Amino acid sequence: MKPLWEKSIPEAMDEMASSMEAKDMNIKPVAPTEEGDSPADVQVLVRVTAEEKEMWKKAAALLNLTMSAYIRELCSARAQELLVCGHPINQRRWYPWAEFCLKCSKRLRG
Repeated sequence: MKPLWEKSIPEAMDEMASSMEAKDMNIKPVAPTEEGDSPADVQVLVRVTAEEKEMWKKAAALLNLTMSAYIRELCSARAQELLVCGHPINQRRWYPWAEFCLKCSKRLRG
């Protein structure tokens, strides 16, 4: 049997097509992340070192989570922290004319 690069284009394409038919190339539905959530249906590709990946995998295993769920949980928590400010009392500045949140720089009153 000739290697793929020595075959004609139609021969090579036919061989590739027949090998692809044997494989299941469908994306399987992902289970919901939490009760009531919709399934995660979008992928985000992130480049990491092998050491980082192994560290994340071990951390996820310790929490009995998949690596995907672990990363999703951490990223969502951090994004929520950055995007939504609860205007904590210790981060507020009151003046007779206004009140400001030092965490998000929003003017709360006045």
